[in-house]
Amino acid sequence: TESDAEVAKLQAVEHQVKLGRGWWELVTEWDEDGRYQTIKFQPVDNPFSIYYDPACRKADYSDARFAFHAYDMEPKDYEARFGSEPPAGLELLRGTGDCAPDWFPDGKISVCKYFQVTTTWDKKGQAYLERRTVRCALVDALRILEEYDIPGPDIPIIPVIGERSNVDGQIDFKGMVRRGKDSQRMINYERSVMVEVSAFAPKVPWIAPYASIAHYFEDWKRANESPPPAVLLFDAFDDAGRPQPAPTRTFGEPPIAAVLQMGR
Repeated sequence: TESDAEVAKLQAVEHQVKLGRGWWELVTEWDEDGRYQTIKFQPVDNPFSIYYDPACRKADYSDARFAFHAYDMEPKDYEARFGSEPPAGLELLRGTGDCAPDWFPDGKISVCKYFQVTTTWDKKGQAYLERRTVRCALVDALRILEEYDIPGPDIPIIPVIGERSNVDGQIDFKGMVRRGKDSQRMINYERSVMVEVSAFAPKVPWIAPYASIAHYFEDWKRANESPPPAVLLFDAFDDAGRPQPAPTRTFGEPPIAAVLQMGR
């Protein structure tokens, strides 16, 4: 089919693993004859663009009374779809708390699907049966652009939930990343130490009397930058024929073995 079901579900699962919550949306499209509607899965690229009723308590959000799905449109796409120029600003709706950049990001137009659930109760015998209907309004910063009914009793945005917990009355969502952050930081630190120790281990400075290496100073100056093509030379005797100490390294052996063992 033309539906991106697999893509939508995999993307929602990816957000669930990383952030603790992901979404996909069910949408309907008319066929070419305008007689039948086709149900399609639509990915939600930005999991933070979904706003559900904060009062709902069911894990699948089936008791939500409303929800929002915000996304951006190019001005030319807006005009082609709705047959009018997009609003240029919020001058007609200016008030305390209005934030124009949120509705006009980088020259684009933010629009929002607003899903509202209406509940009625039908009496059958001694029982009252709940009947839910869903209506969607597509809005921009100033007006309602479209309104239509949603087939079915539920808001067609499906959550994919990770670890869910109630912390002081607030619902908190966790993915795998949160619990793995500290251990990953430790691994990153260990790898950084391994690279640092390995990199600086061969660069132990030389100690030598200047008189013994004066004639070969340029070679000795590059000794720690690149391996010499041959044995470095020095003058074993001074001008008076007295022996001079040979150049030596100040060895302080780094604990490479211990660091490598720690990183395993």
